[in-house]
Amino acid sequence: MRLSPFVGLDMKVKEKEGKALATEEEEKKRSERLAGMLSLGRLLQAAEESNKIFSDLISEISKRAAELLKREARCVFPAKVLADGRITIPVEWRELLNIKEGDIVKLEILDIVKPKRSSADSTQTAESKTSGENV
Repeated sequence: MRLSPFVGLDMKVKEKEGKALATEEEEKKRSERLAGMLSLGRLLQAAEESNKIFSDLISEISKRAAELLKREARCVFPAKVLADGRITIPVEWRELLNIKEGDIVKLEILDIVKPKRSSADSTQTAESKTSGENV
């Protein structure tokens, strides 16, 4: 039995066709991966834009809340009167309302609670007043 001289050629053609198919499949997979990467890039970009929008929104809400508090809300907190008549506004309220040194605030006194003093304190205070001593 004699083989045709084209048998070897035929096998080489089939081999090249197989490689071409493999190359086409690889190219298709590469294209799909690239499309996926582009989609991921778009998603990341959209996420970054969303984060900026969200951050700007939170900032705006905070500003508006502070403005509302300034105009509408009543800030009620206990404050101790110091020897020279000063009171302290808690730092949380100062930050929220953007109160700075030198600002003038309008106060409304709702109640005055006198601290309870022991009888020893009041006796000592009375004695020092009569003797002229400073406590």
